[in-house]
Amino acid sequence: MIQHTNYPHFSDHLFINVMNTLKMQNHSPIDLLSEEADVVQWVSLMNENNLLTATQVERIKEGPIHLTDLQHFRDQCRAHFASDNHNLIDLLTHTTKETPLSFMMEEETMTPVPSKGGTKGLLAIMAYQMLTLEESGTLKKVKACENDECLAFFVNQKGKRKWCSMEVCGNRTKAKKHYHTKAKTSQNT
Repeated sequence: MIQHTNYPHFSDHLFINVMNTLKMQNHSPIDLLSEEADVVQWVSLMNENNLLTATQVERIKEGPIHLTDLQHFRDQCRAHFASDNHNLIDLLTHTTKETPLSFMMEEETMTPVPSKGGTKGLLAIMAYQMLTLEESGTLKKVKACENDECLAFFVNQKGKRKWCSMEVCGNRTKAKKHYHTKAKTSQNT
């Protein structure tokens, strides 16, 4: 059950969902994680959508939530995927060193469970998932929406996608281009 109202750019990947907690509204960026309560709500939403297990959420709830740590991680990930000038693997390796993971079987799947709760545990889970996706080549397919007024990221599976969603950003971009082309044509006549 995805709640699109608060998080309109929802993904099957936990780290993309945290990167998409920034959105544009009236030409200004809005941080959807501006309070610790927002992080708690976001973690619950990830659990409702099976991106975090109940065991992982229980462990996360055992420790303190440090909003600035999560925002810092998000911003470093966004900077990496916006331009490849940053070494994401160093960030991920450092994050998982701080909070080791153990694994347990849940519904016939190996689930990483952090040794510490709170933000450190959440970051360790995301870092592990991202390292796994790096190994499969998925991280190379993460792209930023080409709409200048959108802050969303997505996985570009086929390599042809330009926008986070055709229904929103794709249509807006195409309509803007059509409007400018039509205005230019009418000025020349």
